[in-house]
Amino acid sequence: MSFKAAIWDFDGTLFNTYPGILKAFERVLEENGVKGNPEKILKLMKDYSVGHAHRYYKEHTPLKDNFMDRYHEYETGLDKRIAQPYPYAREVCRDIKNSGGMNFLFTHRDNTAVEYLKLHDMTKYFTEMVTKEKGLKSKPAPDPFLYFIDKYHLEKDSVLSVGDRNIEVLSAKAAGVQSCFFKSNDAVLTSEPDYTVNSLEELYPILGIKPKACNK
Repeated sequence: MSFKAAIWDFDGTLFNTYPGILKAFERVLEENGVKGNPEKILKLMKDYSVGHAHRYYKEHTPLKDNFMDRYHEYETGLDKRIAQPYPYAREVCRDIKNSGGMNFLFTHRDNTAVEYLKLHDMTKYFTEMVTKEKGLKSKPAPDPFLYFIDKYHLEKDSVLSVGDRNIEVLSAKAAGVQSCFFKSNDAVLTSEPDYTVNSLEELYPILGIKPKACNK
């Protein structure tokens, strides 16, 4: 393998959770008497984060203080089957592990990320999964990557970050590791990743592994 470890983002990288996220966000906007623009909301989320979308609407419309609490209630209550893994997400994670490598997850999302992975029998491919409950500094701080590097005694040049937003690229660069930008959506690339892919299948030659290394 060219890399011994892949550190994955979750939303927009491993799973397409945006339909459910948008549905929950629009519902809370409606509770606040606000008609949101779906394309605008998605762009804010994909280019930055859900929190950024909330701040934008809070600056331009009257929102209740409990907006994000209500959003999380709706989003976590959605049918988990709405969100599906991106094509080749499962296969790449499986083949990394079966080739002797390690998969790690770091997400700003809560433990629902682990629930999604369990639903699709994917937790077995991960050495460790870190959600916001861990309390690490959020991206673009380097802390998420340095946490795994220090704990598992990884060489920085053996680690690859995989994410769909600029903050993953910036976080990886701050930690001194290489990054791969997954163009899963129409987010505007303003950073300089080491690699860019349109499909997770394109990770195979970057990682230096072959598809279907094992069928387990």
